[in-house]
Amino acid sequence: MDKASKIHLLFCGALVVTSVLSLMFKWHSSLSGIVVILTNGYLLAVLIESASRAGEERKIKDGILLARPAYYFPFPAKPWLGVLILFIVITTVFGFANMYIASAEVIYVGPSIDALATSTASGISIPPPSILEDKIEALYFSLVTMITLGYGDFVPATTDTRLLVMWQLATGGLLVIGVFPLIVARVADF
Repeated sequence: MDKASKIHLLFCGALVVTSVLSLMFKWHSSLSGIVVILTNGYLLAVLIESASRAGEERKIKDGILLARPAYYFPFPAKPWLGVLILFIVITTVFGFANMYIASAEVIYVGPSIDALATSTASGISIPPPSILEDKIEALYFSLVTMITLGYGDFVPATTDTRLLVMWQLATGGLLVIGVFPLIVARVADF
């Protein structure tokens, strides 16, 4: 494994471990916030590096197309890109899940309005709204938020939590516009 791959994997691996442990042991949510900020910084750095390289002319040596030179830092080797993306996604989902639990401002409101109407007519009782406290439900809400699916069973109840949701959506956007195209381009160079 080359040095660049080791550095990227160690950095992102440390973020994953910290993010997962902070949710498991309910460490202070500010630690999760710092981890997510570092993840966002990493994603921005990758985006800036790839944008800087995009304008470079590629050179050919002995009939082989050479990689573009690094401006700020070298990218990891191709086989490790999938692992890095997995690390970033796990870090983001776990980090935000911990912050959602700590905020105590994400509320379970139950099934959709249509399901409520059907269940009320059939005599099924619907549980009252409750605060998101379960780790699995927090991971679920975080993942559903990040992939912009939004089932509507959990709702951010305050402006602060809505800002937290918007931050997670922006992080997911960084992944979509910055990292995934980079992976496709790297695989295409293969």
